[in-house]
Amino acid sequence: MNVVALLPNVDENQKLLMAARGTHALCGINPLEVMGYTAIPAATQDNYLTPTELGHQVGLSGRRVNQILCEEAHLQVHTPGSSSGSGWSMTEKGLAFGKMFDSTRKGGKGSQQQLKWKPSAIEFLRPFANPPA
Repeated sequence: MNVVALLPNVDENQKLLMAARGTHALCGINPLEVMGYTAIPAATQDNYLTPTELGHQVGLSGRRVNQILCEEAHLQVHTPGSSSGSGWSMTEKGLAFGKMFDSTRKGGKGSQQQLKWKPSAIEFLRPFANPPA
């Protein structure tokens, strides 16, 4: 797996996932799962949130959050059938608020990406918030 370390234009998270996939293919064991990793932390220490986690703070479903971030805030676009595993991609405007996270697919085969948002993205949701019951 030393060849993975030499790949150009591949970030450290991708290198780690490639090595884990290679190990799984050769040995049938995903070392990341063995060590208890279901996701790899981003290089920054910002606490990024899923749409469901953001929505919980303002009484909205994750689906509604995705709709607002797409249609109202223009932070993301829907990309159905994406090979990345995420059905969403950030727009140019969204790059300031979101980040794609790499995670291992269940069962250890392959990786997928998940779009998460900085807590500051909640400001785009407040006008649509549901009052607490």
